[in-house]
Amino acid sequence: MKDNLTIQVNLERCQFDHFNPIPPANTRLQHIFEAQQISVSKMAQAIGYKNINKGCRRIYTWLRKSEIPNTPEGERLLNLLPITRTTLNEINSTHRQVVQSMQVYRQNFFAHQLLRQHYDLLINNVDQIVRRKPWFQVHLPYTGVFMYYATVPSIRLGQLLQAWVDGRMQLDDFMAVRVVGSPLSGSHRAQGFYRNNPNNWVTRPQVFPRLLDAIKDFHPSSFEGTRWSLGQVVSDLGGVLEPTKIYQERHEVGRYDYSTRTLTIKGVRKDLTHCFQQANQPQSIGSHFNEVTMYKQNLQVHNKILCHWNQDLPPVVAQEVATQLWA
Repeated sequence: MKDNLTIQVNLERCQFDHFNPIPPANTRLQHIFEAQQISVSKMAQAIGYKNINKGCRRIYTWLRKSEIPNTPEGERLLNLLPITRTTLNEINSTHRQVVQSMQVYRQNFFAHQLLRQHYDLLINNVDQIVRRKPWFQVHLPYTGVFMYYATVPSIRLGQLLQAWVDGRMQLDDFMAVRVVGSPLSGSHRAQGFYRNNPNNWVTRPQVFPRLLDAIKDFHPSSFEGTRWSLGQVVSDLGGVLEPTKIYQERHEVGRYDYSTRTLTIKGVRKDLTHCFQQANQPQSIGSHFNEVTMYKQNLQVHNKILCHWNQDLPPVVAQEVATQLWA
């Protein structure tokens, strides 16, 4: 039965949020306000609002979000509480640390990181990537041109590199990775990086004269599966990557080494080099195993997370992980 195990692959989503515990509310600022024993309406008047209802709505919002703006009214509220902005920042920082410590699952944007850090490597090998169909078809989650009012899937590695080379996703030294906008108005914003400063993620408005110029020649109907991930392609081209760590809850249960194509699960080591010799993506339709699904950063069984990883994982490796941990 294990030998026949295959998985569904859906890299468009991460499917993490609702599996984490609900974070506690940040009520510290609210408690500081309540200690002043003054009504919200009187406080709104005291900090300068003539429209008391409007002032009350603003104060309620600030207390709920634990955010006070750098406006005259906001500064007066800080003085009346009394609390300094430095103390407020410390309160919020402490709360963020508490929330992070509660999180079991954290989403990453590993593909975007690799595109920035290994831009030269990928561009220098663009012809090889385009020629090799399994590499061309590597899925890039949250990458491409996404339209309001329309469902648009992420593009593939070969498509992005071609769009960079021919200028459709490039403006001077700015390389666009993700574009979000309206097909009606043409208004849009692009997220990406500058070639001379790839470590910083930048958002720029209205990068393209016409939004549809960027999406031209992206053909969703031509998408096929692949056994590869971007991390595996970068490694095979000579990039140096740390092994991907695989977890069940917070406990590390395995690692995948890109350079040796070796998976280690619970102390058992297996060379998966031969798995990449087949062209098609591991996938099952109509099988009694089709409840096993690979998302961008985790495997799920019966709508429960079987395991998750900190970088990316080639679908063919995820299939072997599912075999070892569940089947």
